[in-house]
Amino acid sequence: MVLSPRSPVPATRPQTRLPIRKTLLDHIQGLETTDNPKAPLHPKLAKLAAVNASTLSRQFGEIMAQVGLVAAKNHESKSEAKGRAGKRNAS
Repeated sequence: MVLSPRSPVPATRPQTRLPIRKTLLDHIQGLETTDNPKAPLHPKLAKLAAVNASTLSRQFGEIMAQVGLVAAKNHESKSEAKGRAGKRNAS
């Protein structure tokens, strides 16, 4: 499978070759298709991503952590987290 950048960027941005298991390829090839090569692979998730892509990104990260491909993230509450919303130390 070859992935290309979705946004209209200069042609200097490379395509990404992505090896996938035969079972996943068979599943993808069995999905309903259209004649439009720019149509999303999963229209329902594409609509959701247009509204709130961060939720999909977080869910994908959680799945990747569950199968051991990435380390699980520690989602601290905002009151304890570092960063803009985190509690500040008195000087």
